[in-house]
Amino acid sequence: MKLTKSRGSRGEYFAAQFLIGLAIVLFCGKAFGQQASYEAKLATGPVAVDGHMNEADWQKADVIDIEEEIRGEGFEAPQQKTQVRMLWSEQFLYVFVVIYEEHIMATLTKRDAIIYRDNDFELFVDTDRDGKRYFEIEVNAYNTIMDLYMDRPYKEGGNALLTYDIPMESAVQIDGTINNGSDTDNYWAVEMKIPKSHLTDHGESHLIKAGDTWRMNFSRVEWDFRWTGEQYEKLIDPKKGKPQEKNWVWAPTGKIDIHVPDKWATVKFVEQ
Repeated sequence: MKLTKSRGSRGEYFAAQFLIGLAIVLFCGKAFGQQASYEAKLATGPVAVDGHMNEADWQKADVIDIEEEIRGEGFEAPQQKTQVRMLWSEQFLYVFVVIYEEHIMATLTKRDAIIYRDNDFELFVDTDRDGKRYFEIEVNAYNTIMDLYMDRPYKEGGNALLTYDIPMESAVQIDGTINNGSDTDNYWAVEMKIPKSHLTDHGESHLIKAGDTWRMNFSRVEWDFRWTGEQYEKLIDPKKGKPQEKNWVWAPTGKIDIHVPDKWATVKFVEQ
């Protein structure tokens, strides 16, 4: 952009320069990706894992809105809302997710099935922030869990250890009717209680304390379906010649690959 003086005053000229510079800073900050962050609050009492936000602590927890396509700016934004809250105690991470969904569907019921073949919600945790060893949890509207441990990202030759099972608690509540395309649903909610002891590696503490900081990300996988009158059927993407999922995330990675830990968001654990 070429800036030329006109009849304006010297003050107006420098004001214009300032505004242009500010716009460039803001644009570049967005373009290069400002890392998202969240402060998870300490739970002041017991949290019942029942898929309901009955506890006052949940009402006080800040909300994360899943508002980005995984590739980031310039791609189609999510068409349906997803909201996430987190709490913590010394031993557990608590996660509550509301997945707004006009047509709730699920097919997979076996532990460690590849859950993203259904519409699902996914959680990624790198507790020591080394960008190498991390954990993944996926869940569908049937409350079917897939969990695994990654020794490093796939692009670095990483291996997914699907036999790694986290002794977590989870519950799903549905406001609507699952696998019934003749009506319109509202949402499904999932609540999780995840032990820190099974989110650690190479000598980390099994307890969470105020001030700890993790890298995390959330992803919602959404497929396009049609209702046949009897069941949901995935639509074919004409460009791909096969079904193509949408990936809606908290922290975009710049490509269709969530396994980029250095692009994830930062979570800091704080007291009330």
